[in-house]
Amino acid sequence: MVYIAMSKASISKNEIYQTSIKLFAQRGVSKVTMRELAEECGLSLGAFYYHYKNKDELILAFYQELLEVHIQKVNGYLLTAPKNLSVVMNWICESRFDELSPYKEMLRPYMSKIDLDSKTSFFSIENKSIRRDSVALFTRVANHCLSSSNEVSTIIGRFLWLHHLVVLGYWLRGNNQVKMIQESVKLWKWLPLFLKLPGSKKLLKNIKLSLSRLALWEEYHEK
Repeated sequence: MVYIAMSKASISKNEIYQTSIKLFAQRGVSKVTMRELAEECGLSLGAFYYHYKNKDELILAFYQELLEVHIQKVNGYLLTAPKNLSVVMNWICESRFDELSPYKEMLRPYMSKIDLDSKTSFFSIENKSIRRDSVALFTRVANHCLSSSNEVSTIIGRFLWLHHLVVLGYWLRGNNQVKMIQESVKLWKWLPLFLKLPGSKKLLKNIKLSLSRLALWEEYHEK
């Protein structure tokens, strides 16, 4: 490719980001090199590195943008949403499918496994703030739909977040989204009934402890 090397200031960081994400979406992250990204932006490799040191930085920025858009959309929905967990979670997952559809190729590898050593893992320390904001969003969903204490809503919020990641992961790997939603609705309808059972809240706290030991709760980054 023939291109004119541009100065660091001649293209904005946002333009570099948008161009890079578009290329990732078309070809997949692993198939695009930093040099190809620089060429696509009309930059020298050194000028590109001035803005982004590696592809991980671009992916983390993408996660943040996706989350901000999603939070805004869900918060708006909750203003008039019914206090029905299965209806709300169905809407959230369907909305997520729509948001992520253009990026399935680039996101599929990141949803295929839990890798705490990878900066782009949803469970990495680099994603800690994004993860907490995501859990806070699902905690608001739990507060909206369920009559429970703040502590219980926080645990339920984490559970709902994890479950929606599983749904998205299976969908990204090509599984039928209609069937996944149908199966998930059973769980979402069961959860409010479960909370009415004696001892349910104690069991939830034990589940939280188990998730911590499996490195699926925040404290594992703080030990």
